[in-house]
Amino acid sequence: MMKRIAKVNYSLFFISIFALCLFSCTTLQEDIYYSTIESDFTNLSVSEYENQYVKIDVDLNLGNEVSPAQISMLLEILDRERNSAYLEPAVRARICALEGNLLCLTGKKSNAAELFKLAKNLQSSDPYVQVLNAKLGRNAEEQLEKLDAILQRDEKHPLAELEKAKIYYEQKEFDQAVASIDKALIILKAKGKDYYVEQYTLLKNAIWNDSQRNGYAQVKNQNLTPARIIELTQSNSDILTFFTGGKKIRTAELMKALEKGGYFSAATDPDNENKTSQEFVKAQSLDRRLSARFLWNLYVQNSQKQSSKTKYSSVFAANPKLKSPIADVESSNPDFDAIMGCVEKEIINLSDGRNFYPDKVVTEPEFVDFLLHLRR
Repeated sequence: MMKRIAKVNYSLFFISIFALCLFSCTTLQEDIYYSTIESDFTNLSVSEYENQYVKIDVDLNLGNEVSPAQISMLLEILDRERNSAYLEPAVRARICALEGNLLCLTGKKSNAAELFKLAKNLQSSDPYVQVLNAKLGRNAEEQLEKLDAILQRDEKHPLAELEKAKIYYEQKEFDQAVASIDKALIILKAKGKDYYVEQYTLLKNAIWNDSQRNGYAQVKNQNLTPARIIELTQSNSDILTFFTGGKKIRTAELMKALEKGGYFSAATDPDNENKTSQEFVKAQSLDRRLSARFLWNLYVQNSQKQSSKTKYSSVFAANPKLKSPIADVESSNPDFDAIMGCVEKEIINLSDGRNFYPDKVVTEPEFVDFLLHLRR
């Protein structure tokens, strides 16, 4: 009898343990589920806070009116959020850094410095934390030194490039401001940061407009040579990395290699039997047609779709009655494929919706903009 009771109690013991484990597991799953919801919600919120910060930053740099209430409201939200109990360290660091960067915009560097210390201890590698450190520099020279140090560690740091552009713009060093903001936009586009690209493109346009008024663009862009296009491609994108292996190659040497690789030849002359590369190499100023040729060759090579190189001319050759959809470019043009490809892929647009203007000379900012669209 005693043994039977002991046996029953033993069974009840295991049933109880099983039930307790089941309850605990269910509770744990619910905790994880709710924690995930909170994290997702927080990440969405942080993204929205970033967008609000970007808008304020761009407006202030453009000289647009920003109400104190707009800034103070975002500061209050960020201050409240960073003190939330459920935040992960990385998220808390980003919020602290955003708040600190916003305080820098309002001239409250001492408060921003306190937030930097907190953010650094939480996540020193956060891009906004790193840029906040640079903004806390005593003057523009020290800030630029800190930003260059960031870029030495990570050459694809868009926030650091943006800060450099803003500093150079304030100092009216337009050529350097343009170079930095173009690099930043290319990186941001590659990262899918469309809102950043949209907003900071407004700043880029303002920089270019000011540069033209101050005579920079007219002098700088009189002669966009093939060598200069290669330099711009190397310094403003990573699209030649597959060719260079990430090494810095002298422009003259790189041009010879690219010509040999067919990058300067018309799509209908892939082996350069008709010496079409010479038209590109010897050009004094590159026009839209030759720019399209180079960009289309880059696109085809990077997409590894060699069969698409002449896909447009092939269609029109098989259908002689078809008329070119571009009013001022015939299907018989050796660069018809390049022009059609660049237009279809939205690398180069038709300014009036009908004409390409193949003979129009390209300026530096236009070519860098083509690169930006090429890497979308």
